[in-house]
Amino acid sequence: MNTLLILSLIVAFLWAIPPILQKQLLSKYSKHTVFVVTVLTFATFVLLYGMHHKETLTNDIERLATNHKDLGTIVFIAFVCNFLASLLYYELIKHNSAHTVTSLTYSSPIFTIILAYIFLKEPLDTNSIIGAILVVSGVLVISQSEG
Repeated sequence: MNTLLILSLIVAFLWAIPPILQKQLLSKYSKHTVFVVTVLTFATFVLLYGMHHKETLTNDIERLATNHKDLGTIVFIAFVCNFLASLLYYELIKHNSAHTVTSLTYSSPIFTIILAYIFLKEPLDTNSIIGAILVVSGVLVISQSEG
C-alpha cells in the first residue's frame, strides 16, 4: 500500500471516532455545550500549532491582509463550510443514528468530485464516476435503514 492510501485510511478512521463519542455526549449534554467545548479545545490545539509555525503564519497573514479575495475565501470556509455545517451536524447527530448521519454527511467526496471538475478543471475519469455511483448507492441503502 502506498503512503497516500495508508494516511487517508488513518484519517478516515480518526474521523469515524467523533460521531460515536459525540452521540454519547449528546445524550448527557446539550448540543451547544458539546459543540462549543469541542471547538474551544480544537482552537487551543490550533493556537499551539500556530505558535510552532509563527514565522510562516506571520508572512502569510501579511499577504492575506492585502488580498481581500483570499481572505474572503477563508472567512467563507470558516463560517459557512465549517461553523454552519457543524451546527447542522450536531443537530442531526443528536436526533438520528450516528451511522446514518455520517453516511450522509461523509458523502462529501461526491460533491468534491463534481466541484473539482467544475472549478478546478480536474479530470473526471471512469473510476471517479463509478466510485461516486457506488458511494451514492451505499448512502441510499444506509439511509433507508433509518426509516
